[in-house]
Amino acid sequence: MALDQFLLMLILILLFARVMAQLAERVKQPPVLGELIAGVILGASVLGWVSDNEILHLLAEVGVMLLLFEIGLETDLRALLRVGPKSLVVALIGIALPFAGGYLTCLALGITGKTAILFGAAFCATSIGITARVLADLGVLNSTEGRIVLGAAVLDDVLGLVILAVVSAIAIKGSVTPGFVVQTTVVALLFVAVALIVGKMLAPSILQVVDRMTVRGALVTAALVMAFAFALAAKKVGSAAIVGSFAAGLVLSSIGRTKQIEHELKPIADFFAPIFFVSVGVAVNVRLFNPFDPANRATIELALLGTLLAFLG
Repeated sequence: MALDQFLLMLILILLFARVMAQLAERVKQPPVLGELIAGVILGASVLGWVSDNEILHLLAEVGVMLLLFEIGLETDLRALLRVGPKSLVVALIGIALPFAGGYLTCLALGITGKTAILFGAAFCATSIGITARVLADLGVLNSTEGRIVLGAAVLDDVLGLVILAVVSAIAIKGSVTPGFVVQTTVVALLFVAVALIVGKMLAPSILQVVDRMTVRGALVTAALVMAFAFALAAKKVGSAAIVGSFAAGLVLSSIGRTKQIEHELKPIADFFAPIFFVSVGVAVNVRLFNPFDPANRATIELALLGTLLAFLG
C-alpha cells in the first residue's frame, strides 16, 4: 500500500469513527456501536472506501492490545480474583452452550463428524476487546457484575484458543488424546499466572530505572514496552496477544503510578482503539443479510441462531 493510500485510509477511519461514535452517544448508545457502524459504512458493503487489508489488521491488533492494556490498568486485580469462581462458571457456560448449539444444529441438518465439531467451535468465538469497551462505555467496569463479565471474557478468550487448538488437531490428525487437551489448557492458564508473578517481580525495578530518566515520555514508553513484551510472550506460547497486554495492565495496576500511566496512555489508545472496531465493521458483508435474496436464507438463519446462542451464552 502506497503512503497516500495509507494516509487516506487513516483519515477516513478516524473521521468516520469519531463522528459515528458521537452520533451513537447522542442517542444514548455506547460509542463502540458507532465505530462498528462506521466500519460497515466504509467497507465493501456500502461505500467501499476502505478494504479489508493486512495493514488495517495490524493497526487493529495494536489498537485492541492498547485497549486491553488500558482496561487492565483500570482493573483491581484482587477484586477480579475474588470473583474468579463466578467468572469461571460464566465462562464455561458461555463456551458450552454455543458449542453444543452449533454442534446439535449440524446434527439436525444431517452434518456429522469433523464438520459438526468445527461448526460448534466457530460459535465459541468471543471478543474480549468489544466486551471490555462496552463495559467501560457503560461505566460498569469496576462493578461486581462488570468484573465477573470481564473475568469470564478473559477466560473465554483463553478457552477459545484451547478449543481452536484442539479442533485444529482433530481436523489435521483425526483425533486428539486427553493429554493434549490438558496440556493445551494448562499452558494457556499457566501463562497468565506466570505473567502476573514475573511482572510483579520486574515492574518495581523497571520503574526505578524510569524514575532516574529525564527524557519525556519515559514512563509511558516503559509501560508500552511491557505491554507489547507480554503480548509477544503470550503469542509465542500459543495464547492471544491481548491476554498478554491485559496481564501487563493488571501488573502495573497493582504497583502504583497507574494514574500517570493512564493519563499519558489515553491519547495513544484513543487513536488506535477505534481502528480495531472500524476494522470489525469493515469485515462485515451486509449484502449477505438481504432477506429478499433466497441465496441468503441459510446465512440469515445461521446468524439468527448465532445471536440466540450468544444471548444464552
